[in-house]
Amino acid sequence: MGCHLLSIGAMLFSKGCQQPIRFTETLPTVAVQAPDTCTQAAAAARRDFAARRYELHSIETLPVENAYHDVLRMDYNIQWSFVGEDGPGSYWQCYDSALWPLLEQKYGAGFGAHVSHKADSLDKTGRWNRYPEFPGGTEAMFLFFQRSINWQTAKPNGKRVFMGFTIQANGQVTNVVLMKGIGNPYDNEALRVVRQMPRWKPAYRQGQACPIQFTVPVKFERQSPMGSE
Repeated sequence: MGCHLLSIGAMLFSKGCQQPIRFTETLPTVAVQAPDTCTQAAAAARRDFAARRYELHSIETLPVENAYHDVLRMDYNIQWSFVGEDGPGSYWQCYDSALWPLLEQKYGAGFGAHVSHKADSLDKTGRWNRYPEFPGGTEAMFLFFQRSINWQTAKPNGKRVFMGFTIQANGQVTNVVLMKGIGNPYDNEALRVVRQMPRWKPAYRQGQACPIQFTVPVKFERQSPMGSE
């Protein structure tokens, strides 16, 4: 199941499942009109609606996968597209402002609130869309590295080795590879330690546990497990 690139803080990176954003039920009023642009956009919205092509737009680029978008697709066949501009008077703001009343006529004036309510309910399950998690969280993972590194073999030097791996649907860590090394013995020690990690809490996408790729730094610094840039 496909996943999109995401950064967690400055340290962890994964191709994982995103968290929800919300689309307001009442669209913003067009404050600055561009008559030709808005006329064209409204006409396009009406044509698409007649052809049963329903699509709303946002300039937000993350998160892509979230419960709100999922409910729109599953229950109403409404897609979500990310665009370069959606401010007042823009083509896509005019398009959405024309399309929204048509969708309300089709699905009922309260359908936007229903989407939000259902999306919130799915999120509260904790297993609709969820990041993977090391047992005990990120701090526990770095503490695990601190306790597992053989400091006689790889003496502290403040440098980091970046490791990639797959977190399977059952939480098992597999396919451990060196992404960016600093040379042995540090590279080999990082490989050894990451291969010893316990099972993670797996990622979930639309209620199903899914494997994802993950990248994490192993820092050879004893004083601060999280390290500093």
